[in-house]
Amino acid sequence: MIGYWIAGAAISAAAAWAWSRSRAAGRQGKSKIVNMNAYRSRKGRSDSAAAKPGSQLCSSCRKPAARLSFYSDENGRVVGLCRECKPSAERRQLDRL
Repeated sequence: MIGYWIAGAAISAAAAWAWSRSRAAGRQGKSKIVNMNAYRSRKGRSDSAAAKPGSQLCSSCRKPAARLSFYSDENGRVVGLCRECKPSAERRQLDRL
């Protein structure tokens, strides 16, 4: 009779251990840590500004520009503007950063 209790306890302990391992494996897959190498390679293929190294998109016209001038707009956000959009920033009296 005691042998059945010991066998039952061993089986329930093994089942609890297997259940806890399966839950730990499920949590590991939902990590919020992102592999940046995979992100950069994925972004580089779809982004038109990534065609030239060092080019960024203008905040106003969205064209890739080799050099941007950065300003603080009326709402306090930072905007990067190309040479063509620079006069509009001066008309709007944006603060140069």
